[in-house]
Amino acid sequence: MLMKKALIFFIIGLVVLVGVIFIIEKSKKQPETNLPVAEKGSEVKVSKVDVSNVCVFFPKELIEKAIGREIVKVEEFGIKKDTCFYYTSYSENFHYDSPGGPEIVVSYSEDPKEFEKNKKLQEDMGYVYQPDPSIGTDNYVVINNRGEKSALLFLILGKGKYLMVKSVYNAATGEELVKIAKVLAEKIQSVKKTTNEIEKKEAPIQESAGEKTLGEVLSRGTNVSSVKYDMIASQPGKPSMTQKVWFKKDRMRTEMTTGGQTIIIIANITRGIIYQYLPAQNMAMKMQSDKTPESSESPIEIIKGIEKYNPKIVGIEKIDGKDCLVVEYNAEGTNIKSWIWKEKGFPLKMEISTSSGTITTEFKNIEFVDIPDNMFELPAGVKIITP
Repeated sequence: MLMKKALIFFIIGLVVLVGVIFIIEKSKKQPETNLPVAEKGSEVKVSKVDVSNVCVFFPKELIEKAIGREIVKVEEFGIKKDTCFYYTSYSENFHYDSPGGPEIVVSYSEDPKEFEKNKKLQEDMGYVYQPDPSIGTDNYVVINNRGEKSALLFLILGKGKYLMVKSVYNAATGEELVKIAKVLAEKIQSVKKTTNEIEKKEAPIQESAGEKTLGEVLSRGTNVSSVKYDMIASQPGKPSMTQKVWFKKDRMRTEMTTGGQTIIIIANITRGIIYQYLPAQNMAMKMQSDKTPESSESPIEIIKGIEKYNPKIVGIEKIDGKDCLVVEYNAEGTNIKSWIWKEKGFPLKMEISTSSGTITTEFKNIEFVDIPDNMFELPAGVKIITP
């Protein structure tokens, strides 16, 4: 019975740990090289438009718009998330009892040698790499040896970068791939245009009279040692989740109620100890985390790490009557937008772009007060178990 309770307790606690532990995977940058481009079309210079996280940059709605059919499943592939599978149908026993289905594959690459190798191999087989000017970006549509558009094309992004778009198991025709390429090119051009507009506005925003620089504003937040607030996370199509949070130096406490059950997380970041406490059962599970202290991030820790991602100020807005600097940055392939309270250097809102939609986190009822140490301790008599 005790083991069954422990297992249930552990599963419930994992839901809350999402609000306590925020992990950003490190990735390595690859050097840029020069890839030949098609003679026709207009090259998209993407030096400041990051398309490498394919599923995030190109959501399934773009593919559905192009082909007029539903994409039933989206799947990331690769350590760098540089390939995305868009399934037009999916089965757990699709091929030799393996899951899968007809899929449209969009893959980002910075390897021009591999591109040239495959191009030569197919041309030797009678295939022709022919640009289609209707796509609006330098491209190669592969024409098979019967003179038909095959299930493969390439968008050339310049500086050795390109997108490969292909159909597997007849997920899309050659004509449909051209339509897909058009909407992908439009998305790149749209983001590039927005990026250019932001860059033009950025300097006046930072240097206008009376405005504080981003560094000055952030420094206020990094000096906060004790704060409590409500954190509300929401995502389209899913119920919002509210947590009460207390943070003091290297300790954090969160409380939330789910399914009528109150769950409390108490974490000592420096020691790597996390308690998952259910008051109704007078029981707590103790977990020893092997994460480094920076892996358990409060808004204060997030603020401390923003500048290393070269954030851009894109505007000034009010939230709950508070003046905020609006900044955007890319944290290792994840696009994030934050509203930073100018007076306190504390985030009031964050939007994180993911392959399944935008996650919005709001911070409300913020109080910069000295929190008693006993808020980060379990009550006497609580039964402690370990997984």
